[in-house]
Amino acid sequence: SGEILETVLILTVEIPYEPRLVGFWDFDQGNASSDTGGILDLATGDGGHNGTLTGGVFSTDVPTALAGSGSRSLDLTGGNSHVVIDVFSGDATDDDFDPIKDPSMSVSVWVKGWPSSNWVPFVAKNGEANGWQIRRQGGNNTGTFTLRGTSAADDPQTSSDIGPNSEWSHLVGTYDGETRKMFVDGVELINLSDTGAITPSADPVVFGNRILDGALQTAFSNVQLDDIGIWNYALSNEEIQALASGASPLTGVSELAISEIEYLTPHSVRLTWDARPDEIFGLHFSNDLLNWTGEISDEIELSADDEVPGDGEQLTTTIDLSELGLENQKNLFFRISRK
Repeated sequence: SGEILETVLILTVEIPYEPRLVGFWDFDQGNASSDTGGILDLATGDGGHNGTLTGGVFSTDVPTALAGSGSRSLDLTGGNSHVVIDVFSGDATDDDFDPIKDPSMSVSVWVKGWPSSNWVPFVAKNGEANGWQIRRQGGNNTGTFTLRGTSAADDPQTSSDIGPNSEWSHLVGTYDGETRKMFVDGVELINLSDTGAITPSADPVVFGNRILDGALQTAFSNVQLDDIGIWNYALSNEEIQALASGASPLTGVSELAISEIEYLTPHSVRLTWDARPDEIFGLHFSNDLLNWTGEISDEIELSADDEVPGDGEQLTTTIDLSELGLENQKNLFFRISRK
């Protein structure tokens, strides 16, 4: 009866996922003999994704960068040796290693020796009809980061050999929904444009072999492995170089996440996250958590005005949604990445 109602747009802005280390196995808990108890996932603090060792032993032969009291590697050179990640606790499942909502991921592994056959994996989640794997590229002394379901070639080849069988090498594969990369000992050897989601797999992660549609294959690698890590985001060059120098994924790689969202006006949002003065960030948006091609900025860095007293610094940036034509979006998600 004459009452005037004001219509206010309420925009829900959500953090799409927590960029994190999903699984990490350093094998230091194993003794010098076969011991399934040494395949412990240290990423969650409670062993969320533990593994079962078949054959194989734990060895004191470790990469020089990882050498120290109690250090162990996983020796799978004895015939049909392998590990299946199949012992879960809490909310942990196989699905944690399928980047479904956001296609980004990284896999890191130290390797010694070449797989005895062509196309044999070091670490795999199926990797054939679906999933992913880091493996030998055909019969070459090069590695590849195989992804199934994305737009680029499944098995790109590195530009140079990984190294001799007698030495340890550090391999990393990354994918951020736009670019696939592979690094050997901290040096980028593959960089190709790649888009789309990785086809999920119901099969578990396997070290030194692969499982296809529930069946263990005969693709035994017969190699030594150490410090295997899997992340749900693409590691930066800085993070990869730190790992190649011996940093632990538990302490040496900083995770990246939006720590605060402030609604300044109906069309203005301020985001805050941890940063250092030497870091540059990109900021993208999505409406569905699958397509992240919407770019807000590709060069955000810490300024004097952003510094927060205390143990570290934080970076803040304000987004005017109306300037970007985003003010009427039903769903809007933000993602930050290191450049």
